[in-house]
Order: sequence, then structure tokens, then C-alpha cells
Amino acid sequence: MSILARDVLAIEALINTSNEPGAGVGRALVHHFGSLRALLVSRRGELIAAGVSAEGARRIAATRRLAATLVRRRRSRRLLSPRLVLQLVPHLAWHPVEEVWLIPVDATLRALGCMLIARGNAASCAVTPDEIFGPALRHRARGVFVVHNHPSGDPTPSAADLVFTERLQDAARLLSVRFEDHLVAGGGRFASVLSRRCGAMQSPSWDGPLQRRPRGPVDVSAESVEAR
Repeated sequence: MSILARDVLAIEALINTSNEPGAGVGRALVHHFGSLRALLVSRRGELIAAGVSAEGARRIAATRRLAATLVRRRRSRRLLSPRLVLQLVPHLAWHPVEEVWLIPVDATLRALGCMLIARGNAASCAVTPDEIFGPALRHRARGVFVVHNHPSGDPTPSAADLVFTERLQDAARLLSVRFEDHLVAGGGRFASVLSRRCGAMQSPSWDGPLQRRPRGPVDVSAESVEAR
């Protein structure tokens, strides 16, 4: 079956409602609009004027929106630096309530989504590794970024942040998922738990490539995360 024939059958399946037989209609519509692309980008009124039911026009419009979403995802930027990751959650720079966000990525570090995992209060937010990796696996992610904020304005990772990061790393290894980084935002700045570096969220004070460090004791002093 040629690609055109498959596309025609797909169009007929989309517009085939109880009062609208699909056989032959798809090819006639492609001929009417001049091309498959012209058909798919036509407005609802144009489709109805061409004989497509209101429900069929709605289905075509919904399919077009889904296709556009897939194209945008394919063209999305690779998250090669912490600052690019944080551009997906800019509100965390000064957010008054602690939140934990998950950004699953594919093998090329392109985001597969950006989702709120948990919302706490001004001092803490409870979350488990299962809550992180469950959605990541559903998105068939090859890697994950985890981002949370410190409403206090100090992005220095706390002792609890470091322990939680190690738990996430352990879970990632068991699931064969790359743990890309755990970023902490606050006061317009960010800190990377894995690389122990920080920078301003709105300026490229540190926009270098991601750096993985071997596991070991981590210095949690303020100086350990200041930009150098």
C-alpha cells in the first residue's frame, strides 16, 4: 500500500461518523483541497463547506494539534546546561512554596515533558523516588532532571537534598535510567547537586556543559556552590 493510500484511509477513519460513510470520501477531499497538507491545515468552516461533518472537522483539527505537539518536541532544544533546564520552570526562581518538578528526557537530552510532582509549603516538600520514576518510565525516558526550589532564597543544597539525590541515583541505576541532575532554585539563583556549582537563573554566569562527578562525600557549605 502506498503512503498516499494509507493517508487517505487515515483521513477516512477520522471523518467516518455514524451519518457519514468514509469510503472514497478521503480521496475526494484531498482532490478538493489540492493536497493532503492543504486538507489537514484547513479551517473548520472550510472542511464543513467541503462536506465534512462538524465531528469529522473536530477530529481533523485535534489530529493537527497532536501532530504539531510531536513536531515541537522533536525540535525542542537539547538540555545541555542547567540554565536550559531551568528555563522550563522559571517561576521557581522566586516561588514562595516549595515544589518538586520532573523533566524526563530522551537519549539526546530533549525534554519529553515537564511535570509538577509535589507541592509542599514554605519550608519543605515530601516526595519519594517512586513518584519521580513512575512518570519517567511512563514517558519512556532515558534520563531525568529533578528540580525543586528553596523559598528561603538560598539554593544551597541541604543535607536532606543530598540524601534524596543519592536515593534518586540508586533508583535510577536499578531502572537503567540516567540521573542527569538535581537542581535547586531560589532567590533568582540555582545550584546543581551533582556538580556542586551554582549560577544566576537569568544570566549565563554558569552555562557550561553538564558535569558528572563520582559519588562520595559532598561539601554542603555555602562556598561549595558559589560560582567560581
